[in-house]
Amino acid sequence: MGQPEALTLFRRLGGSNVNAGSPDSEAELLDILEGLPLAIAQAAAFIRKTDITTETYVKMLKSTADLPRLLDESYVDRYRESDVPNSVMRTWLISMERIAKENACAYKILHTIAFFDNQGIPSELIHAAAGAGVEEYDIRIAVNRLRDFSFLQIRIALGQVLPSYELHRLVQLATRRSLESREKKAEQRLFSEMAIRIMAETFPDGTRGTWDRCKTYLSHSLKAFTLPEMEQHTHLTAKLLTKLTLYLNQQGSWKEAEELNLRALELQKEALGEKHPSALLAMGNLVSTYWRQGR
Repeated sequence: MGQPEALTLFRRLGGSNVNAGSPDSEAELLDILEGLPLAIAQAAAFIRKTDITTETYVKMLKSTADLPRLLDESYVDRYRESDVPNSVMRTWLISMERIAKENACAYKILHTIAFFDNQGIPSELIHAAAGAGVEEYDIRIAVNRLRDFSFLQIRIALGQVLPSYELHRLVQLATRRSLESREKKAEQRLFSEMAIRIMAETFPDGTRGTWDRCKTYLSHSLKAFTLPEMEQHTHLTAKLLTKLTLYLNQQGSWKEAEELNLRALELQKEALGEKHPSALLAMGNLVSTYWRQGR
């Protein structure tokens, strides 16, 4: 995005504090943000919601203590092909530090749904990510906070009763990437386990009456189990794969079902032993898949 377009976007999204900033500070900020619309939107949202000046935000970008670790550390980057630009990581970090202090529920939701598909996230998964016992009012406050900081967008389709939500792909990657640091490993395990557990418990059994719900959760389930972070949650991943296999068999997607069933069987044997009922169930499902293919 060119400088004139970037400046127009920044001023439109930032409100009165942005418009009161000096041209020099605006130019410096937009240069740091590399003209990326997502980074500009996050910076403008932060300035608007926290009532600070553009100059103050530029100072925050320059002085945040965690930036060298997050931006310069040499990760064996699992997301190398679609890595997060430094400008997005900078604005994400500043906004996330604010949310972590102000709303623990919002922090928890974002870091859990980052392991799902970034589009078409149903309200049920947002509620599940908030955790058991959280009041509806508190969930709404948390969701609104994430929307305020341009982390989450709402989508309401024609005829849809409840809204669905969307994470920008770079926000999703930045969130997961932040958990790669050594001091965040415990959080990575916590949130990835929560995500795979939600899908393993939420995805239906694949019988005919559940197909619509299966379709709703399919992309999120497929995304969750394929992420490298899920290698540490063997039993839950196998449980989800077993459900996915049953559904895919019902849909006639036997080749896909076979691949998932083989993986489920491998994981069940690894976690529970080959004579465990869950492993035997996976074996039975695999036999059924072969039979449906005439093998």
